[in-house]
Amino acid sequence: MLVNGAGGVTGTLIVQLAVHLGAEVIAGPRSAARVAAAGAAHVLDRRSPDWPGQVRELTVGRGADLAVNAAPGGAASALAAVRNRGRLATITSDPPDAERGIEVKQVYVAPDGPRLARLAELLGAGTIGVTVSAPFPLEHAARALSQLQRGTNGQAVVLHPGLLPLPGTSATSSAGTTSTTPCTGSGLPRRAHPGSGHQRAGREDARPGGRPVVFTGATGRPWARA
Repeated sequence: MLVNGAGGVTGTLIVQLAVHLGAEVIAGPRSAARVAAAGAAHVLDRRSPDWPGQVRELTVGRGADLAVNAAPGGAASALAAVRNRGRLATITSDPPDAERGIEVKQVYVAPDGPRLARLAELLGAGTIGVTVSAPFPLEHAARALSQLQRGTNGQAVVLHPGLLPLPGTSATSSAGTTSTTPCTGSGLPRRAHPGSGHQRAGREDARPGGRPVVFTGATGRPWARA
């Protein structure tokens, strides 16, 4: 299975889920170390103009059976790495025309309570993990979106209604610094993804109340409410 754009928040989660389900993952990220830690078997340099050819070399000339594209503008390149009559799914609203019998699907986020509950179980068990930048109070939503659009180096951006400063953070962190803390099912820093090197930190609940909203991806759309 190929994951294009694996270095972002969504792409890394896709790698983790695919590995959990038993797939051998070929990843095309900008951050090789992070994606390798997520479990990818092969990590390519997506900046190479012939990276789809590298996928074919790894698959003895056939191409990937399945590809998932999470890189804006990258769906057409990912298609070139898929075998004849394979499958391509993209989340970037730019699906290419189907060719060589390949099934192409555009995937949109839809409310699904049971699936979110299962993801929460995997998050709590440490099977998947998300790294977040310093949380933004809700009143700084515009700054949070601006940071997301500039790029976050694989970190999710979190808005929290009425969030008080957490241990180890300062007032300046809400203005857009990028000190990182792991995010668990509660949506607040508590436990790291395995292998990340972070230690237990933060609190299990916030004061005053309110559930955080996690923004990921180049579109800046809400990915989940923790």
